[in-house]
Amino acid sequence: KTVRKFHGIAGVVTQELNDVIDSPIVKEAIINNSDVKILLDQTKFKDRYEDIAAILGLTPIQRQQIFTINALNNHEGRSYFKEVWICRGQNSDVYGVEEAPECYWAYTTERTEKEALKLYLAHYGSMQEAITHIEADR
Repeated sequence: KTVRKFHGIAGVVTQELNDVIDSPIVKEAIINNSDVKILLDQTKFKDRYEDIAAILGLTPIQRQQIFTINALNNHEGRSYFKEVWICRGQNSDVYGVEEAPECYWAYTTERTEKEALKLYLAHYGSMQEAITHIEADR
Protein backbone atom coordinates (compact mmCIF):
# COMPACT_ATOMS: atom_id res chain seq x y z
CA LYS A 1 0.00 0.00 0.00
CA THR A 2 2.86 2.36 0.78
CA VAL A 3 4.36 1.83 -2.68
CA ARG A 4 1.10 2.69 -4.42
CA LYS A 5 0.63 5.76 -2.21
CA PHE A 6 3.81 7.16 -3.78
CA HIS A 7 2.74 6.09 -7.32
CA GLY A 8 5.24 3.25 -7.39
CA ILE A 9 5.03 -0.31 -8.60
CA ALA A 10 6.25 -3.28 -6.60
CA GLY A 11 7.66 -6.13 -8.63
CA VAL A 12 9.37 -9.46 -8.30
CA VAL A 13 11.77 -11.01 -10.80
CA THR A 14 12.94 -14.57 -10.28
CA GLN A 15 14.06 -17.62 -12.20
CA GLU A 16 12.64 -19.87 -9.51
CA LEU A 17 8.94 -19.58 -8.80
CA ASN A 18 9.53 -21.34 -5.48
CA ASP A 19 11.29 -18.17 -4.30
CA VAL A 20 7.99 -16.36 -4.69
CA ILE A 21 5.36 -18.92 -3.78
CA ASP A 22 7.16 -20.23 -0.71
CA SER A 23 7.28 -16.76 0.86
CA PRO A 24 4.00 -15.78 2.54
CA ILE A 25 5.03 -12.12 2.56
CA VAL A 26 5.73 -12.03 -1.17
CA LYS A 27 2.68 -14.11 -1.96
CA GLU A 28 0.27 -11.94 0.03
CA ALA A 29 1.82 -8.51 -0.39
CA ILE A 30 2.99 -8.57 -3.97
CA ILE A 31 1.23 -11.25 -6.01
CA ASN A 32 -2.24 -10.53 -4.65
CA ASN A 33 -1.81 -6.81 -5.33
CA SER A 34 -0.28 -7.12 -8.79
CA ASP A 35 -2.27 -5.81 -11.73
CA VAL A 36 0.38 -7.00 -14.18
CA LYS A 37 1.91 -10.46 -14.38
CA ILE A 38 4.65 -11.42 -16.83
CA LEU A 39 5.77 -15.03 -17.21
CA LEU A 40 8.41 -16.68 -19.36
CA ASP A 41 8.48 -20.36 -20.31
CA GLN A 42 6.98 -22.41 -17.47
CA THR A 43 7.54 -25.89 -18.92
CA LYS A 44 9.74 -27.03 -16.06
CA PHE A 45 6.89 -26.35 -13.61
CA LYS A 46 4.23 -28.21 -15.60
CA ASP A 47 3.92 -31.07 -13.09
CA ARG A 48 3.02 -28.77 -10.21
CA TYR A 49 1.36 -25.97 -12.09
CA GLU A 50 -2.03 -26.40 -10.41
CA ASP A 51 -0.59 -24.99 -7.17
CA ILE A 52 1.20 -22.18 -8.98
CA ALA A 53 -1.87 -21.31 -11.06
CA ALA A 54 -4.01 -21.14 -7.93
CA ILE A 55 -1.56 -18.80 -6.21
CA LEU A 56 -1.32 -16.56 -9.28
CA GLY A 57 -5.10 -16.68 -9.80
CA LEU A 58 -4.87 -17.97 -13.37
CA THR A 59 -7.91 -19.03 -15.38
CA PRO A 60 -7.89 -22.26 -17.43
CA ILE A 61 -7.50 -20.21 -20.64
CA GLN A 62 -4.53 -18.34 -19.18
CA ARG A 63 -2.91 -21.66 -18.21
CA GLN A 64 -3.31 -22.87 -21.80
CA GLN A 65 -1.77 -19.65 -23.10
CA ILE A 66 1.22 -20.02 -20.78
CA PHE A 67 2.00 -23.53 -22.01
CA THR A 68 2.17 -22.37 -25.63
CA ILE A 69 5.15 -20.13 -24.79
CA ASN A 70 8.02 -21.11 -27.14
CA ALA A 71 6.15 -24.33 -28.00
CA LEU A 72 4.70 -23.46 -31.39
CA ASN A 73 6.48 -24.04 -34.68
CA ASN A 74 6.33 -20.38 -35.72
CA HIS A 75 9.98 -19.40 -36.10
CA GLU A 76 10.51 -19.75 -39.84
CA GLY A 77 11.21 -16.48 -41.63
CA ARG A 78 11.29 -14.46 -38.41
CA SER A 79 14.00 -12.68 -36.49
CA TYR A 80 15.31 -14.13 -33.25
CA PHE A 81 12.58 -14.05 -30.66
CA LYS A 82 11.36 -15.62 -27.46
CA GLU A 83 7.82 -15.56 -26.24
CA VAL A 84 6.42 -14.09 -23.05
CA TRP A 85 2.97 -14.17 -21.46
CA ILE A 86 1.64 -10.84 -20.23
CA CYS A 87 -1.50 -10.37 -18.16
CA ARG A 88 -2.97 -7.01 -17.24
CA GLY A 89 -6.11 -7.41 -15.20
CA GLN A 90 -8.11 -10.12 -16.98
CA ASN A 91 -6.59 -9.47 -20.42
CA SER A 92 -3.72 -11.76 -21.31
CA ASP A 93 -1.87 -13.17 -24.29
CA VAL A 94 1.46 -14.53 -25.49
CA TYR A 95 3.75 -12.10 -27.30
CA GLY A 96 6.92 -12.60 -29.30
CA VAL A 97 9.80 -10.38 -28.21
CA GLU A 98 12.13 -9.95 -31.16
CA GLU A 99 15.84 -9.23 -30.91
CA ALA A 100 18.23 -7.68 -33.37
CA PRO A 101 20.66 -10.47 -34.35
CA GLU A 102 23.58 -8.58 -32.82
CA CYS A 103 21.81 -8.34 -29.47
CA TYR A 104 20.74 -11.96 -29.62
CA TRP A 105 24.28 -13.20 -30.15
CA ALA A 106 25.71 -10.86 -27.52
CA TYR A 107 23.30 -12.06 -24.82
CA THR A 108 22.39 -15.64 -25.71
CA THR A 109 22.58 -18.15 -22.88
CA GLU A 110 22.24 -21.21 -25.11
CA ARG A 111 25.36 -23.27 -24.49
CA THR A 112 25.86 -24.48 -28.08
CA GLU A 113 25.51 -20.94 -29.42
CA LYS A 114 27.93 -19.54 -26.85
CA GLU A 115 30.48 -22.22 -27.73
CA ALA A 116 30.11 -21.49 -31.45
CA LEU A 117 30.51 -17.76 -30.80
CA LYS A 118 33.72 -18.44 -28.84
CA LEU A 119 35.15 -20.21 -31.90
CA TYR A 120 34.29 -17.23 -34.10
CA LEU A 121 35.78 -14.87 -31.52
CA ALA A 122 39.03 -16.83 -31.47
CA HIS A 123 39.15 -16.73 -35.27
CA TYR A 124 38.15 -13.08 -35.86
CA GLY A 125 39.65 -11.48 -32.73
CA SER A 126 36.80 -9.14 -31.81
CA MET A 127 33.30 -9.80 -30.56
CA GLN A 128 31.79 -7.45 -33.12
CA GLU A 129 33.48 -9.27 -36.01
CA ALA A 130 32.59 -12.66 -34.52
CA ILE A 131 28.92 -11.72 -34.26
CA THR A 132 28.85 -10.26 -37.78
CA HIS A 133 30.32 -13.46 -39.25
CA ILE A 134 28.35 -15.97 -37.19
CA GLU A 135 25.13 -14.24 -38.19
CA ALA A 136 26.17 -14.16 -41.86
CA ASP A 137 26.89 -17.90 -41.71
CA ARG A 138 23.57 -18.73 -40.05
